[in-house]
Amino acid sequence: MFVSLTNLVAETGYDVPGDMTLNDLLALCSAELFGTEVPPSKMATLKDGKLLANPSQTLEALGVQAGDVLLVRMLSAAPQTSQTSAPHQSQPSSSPSASIANNPRITELIKSIKVPPSKKPNLLRENARKIYQLMENPAQRAHIYFKAKPLVDQYTKDPKDFEAFVRVYEHMIQQEIEKARLMADPASVEGQRLIQEQIQLENINYSYAQALEHTPEAYIPVHMLYIKMEINGHPVKAFVDSGAQVSIMSEACAQRCQLSHLIDKRFTGTARGVGGTQKFVGKIHCCQVKVMDHYFPCNFDVMADREMDLLLGLNILKRHQCNINLKTNMLEMGDGTMTPFLSDSEINSHLDDLASSNPSDFAVDADLLAQAMNLGFSEAEAKEALQMTRNDLEAALQQLFSKADERSHAMEH
Repeated sequence: MFVSLTNLVAETGYDVPGDMTLNDLLALCSAELFGTEVPPSKMATLKDGKLLANPSQTLEALGVQAGDVLLVRMLSAAPQTSQTSAPHQSQPSSSPSASIANNPRITELIKSIKVPPSKKPNLLRENARKIYQLMENPAQRAHIYFKAKPLVDQYTKDPKDFEAFVRVYEHMIQQEIEKARLMADPASVEGQRLIQEQIQLENINYSYAQALEHTPEAYIPVHMLYIKMEINGHPVKAFVDSGAQVSIMSEACAQRCQLSHLIDKRFTGTARGVGGTQKFVGKIHCCQVKVMDHYFPCNFDVMADREMDLLLGLNILKRHQCNINLKTNMLEMGDGTMTPFLSDSEINSHLDDLASSNPSDFAVDADLLAQAMNLGFSEAEAKEALQMTRNDLEAALQQLFSKADERSHAMEH
């Protein structure tokens, strides 16, 4: 990955592996940035305004990614009085915001920031070209997109316009320098706001790290609840949704279960919700549903163009006094009937069958599809992602970038 480093006067950049330590990178760049070799212990490094406090860690562990710009400053010896008069500052802080506020390295770094007297356009252009070349790899673009979105947007707009790419890169560097200037000015209201943003970001990152360490299971996708049943001798997998007011059957399921003749078309209507607008074609007032060896009378609103076969809503769950027991992973009926919820593998198989038998008719926006394809993804995978996210480009790109990243890591290992 390519990483840029600057001290606001000079700038350099290197194509380095993620397992390189920050100390090694600082040793590599010190002569170029400061004109002489400086021990890494005498330098402090900021990423997005946040001090990288443990330079012995790898760049990957510190969250450094392709396209990042690191601010490097040389530290002078701290006054002896500051060490003796405030011994409590040497103790580890329990919160990230306190560690930022009380860290003498941060204080000295902010005070030492000066307005750069000169620029090095040739070096900026060289660094921009290295990042530009990385754009050819979709996996690299996945990292750069969320750290330097303007660069990816410009590359997407015109992959052959390198001059425009350089201008965007130079503008981003100037923004980082201006941000550092504002944060260095204690009288700047905007600078104080930026510092507060960094403290908030540090708190969020700290909370995220704690959650990953103590409750990693919270980030594992959870499948919804499905049960097996029969209608007119036809097996059906029903989605149990206690948050739905009514129970719904798809028109295709009604036809398959030979219930079309029972649809009362006087009960037509339109449902508007998060998933968009869908049309009710009628209502089945009563049909016998078999769960295990017991039969239950149920009524369903019939919806056209619905991929899910059957949804058991609150009306049926309350009518038959159902209990969703997550401890035993069972749906318990009021008469004592119990049926297990489907396993993850059964749900995945069921959803795959639905996808193959009911291809999505959702219209993908042509402009959004073109943007996704310009990022290097095939038409098929871009279209599938946009269908799944209902034309939410950002969510679709997150899925596509994640898959590209997984493929890239699989190839590396």
